[in-house]
This record gives sequence, structure tokens and C-alpha cells, in this order.
Amino acid sequence: MRFFPQSPGLIIAVQILHGICYAFFFATVYIFVDEHFPKDVRSSAQGLFNVMILGVGALVANSICPKLIQQTFTNKLTGITDFKGLFLVPLACGFGGGDCPRAVFPSAQAEGERTGGRGRDGTLRSYRRKTSATETDKPGTAAR
Repeated sequence: MRFFPQSPGLIIAVQILHGICYAFFFATVYIFVDEHFPKDVRSSAQGLFNVMILGVGALVANSICPKLIQQTFTNKLTGITDFKGLFLVPLACGFGGGDCPRAVFPSAQAEGERTGGRGRDGTLRSYRRKTSATETDKPGTAAR
């Protein structure tokens, strides 16, 4: 907390927000796995995501960050570390990694259009809001 190091209320608020975001992140991962993987491999896919998020990420960060701090972001003359530049590296990796699923997995809208509104298991899925409360899903028709 560079700007407010003496503000315990702000520090607590940031920690609470971080905890909530962390929980939503993992919930989103599990929802993603439930939507895009068949039932017989869901537990394996969730395990793979956990290894990627909690295992490989920490291993890579602990391997790369010391070198980045010492060799790239520390001024050799003054010994001062440029933490702003250092923290832009994981930010760029996060944005880059956030775009990877779009390239690998089709969007739900595109999948619905390709399959006539039916999911992988053959059930009818709604990708658009219904126009009226009396409109119902009929077999063989996509919801509008």
C-alpha cells in the first residue's frame, strides 16, 4: 500500500476485496469447466486447472521473479528497484493469458449458432433473452 501505508481501514478493505475476487475467480473456473468439458473428465479438468493456477504459476513466478528483480528492474548504480515496471510484467501476462481461452475455445454464442441452440449433450440452451414471458422452449427450436 504505497500511497496509504498508515491506513489500516484501507488495507483491510483491499484484503477483503482481494478475497472476494479470489473466490469469484475459482468459481468462474469451475463454471467454465462444467460448461465446456464432458461429465466423465470434469474432475480431471478441474485438477488440471488447479495445478496450472496453484502449482505451475507459483513455480514459474518463483523462478522468474528473482531474476527480473535483480537483473532487469534494479538500477545498477543506485540499487533501487522499479516495482512499477516489475508489476507490469504479470499484468501483461494476465491480459495475454486472458485472451488465450478465446482463441482455444469457441464462444457460447457461436457454439449455439452452429448447433441450432443445442449444447453438447443435446439439450436446448438459451443464449438470448426471451421476448415474452409466455414464449417457451420447444424441441428443435432455439430460444430468442
